[in-house]
Amino acid sequence: MKLNFTKTTAYLSLFASLLFLYTSCSDTQTPNADPTGTYVLKSATLEDGDTGTDGTQNLFIKNGLTDPTTGAKSDADLPPGEVQFTTLFVNGLLAQGAPCTDPINAATYQIDFKTGGVLAFNCPAESINKDSGTWTAVSPTSVTLSVNASFSPVPIPIVINDVQISSTAFSGTIVSFPMAEDLAIPIDATNLQNISVSVELTKVQ
Repeated sequence: MKLNFTKTTAYLSLFASLLFLYTSCSDTQTPNADPTGTYVLKSATLEDGDTGTDGTQNLFIKNGLTDPTTGAKSDADLPPGEVQFTTLFVNGLLAQGAPCTDPINAATYQIDFKTGGVLAFNCPAESINKDSGTWTAVSPTSVTLSVNASFSPVPIPIVINDVQISSTAFSGTIVSFPMAEDLAIPIDATNLQNISVSVELTKVQ
């Protein structure tokens, strides 16, 4: 009888230890992503050229390419996985958020994820920093942005998934990024399509 009681006590102690270990592990949570810092866009790889249309993943932009010798414009039709022109297009659109007074300086814009969830754009050539929205880390691998754009009456939501952050880089996949449909006319709410791109940002400070 005493032997059974001892065994029961041992089993109960073991069970209590396992329960404590499980509870401790369950309470341990991986911290959310923290992209705080200043970045420049290194590359953008096309995933889906029009997230609102089924049947094609190509990115089609009217008057998207310019012949450097003749100045003639032609349409761009880019397949998934394309990097060179996708990076140029995404960079060109983001540069419009730069607070530079000289458009030429906008080519060197920076994206600033400030402490406290403020999103800003920098114009290093003119030493200007402008708050342009907010950012929120919603999980260890997801960050959402709310970007104020001149062509939109409401802030544009941008979700970045599959986030990876190191001391030198911030990468992820933008689920829906607003891209112009026709580069020959001004960008506004009627001249946009949503694309999906994988982006890599290089940290500059």
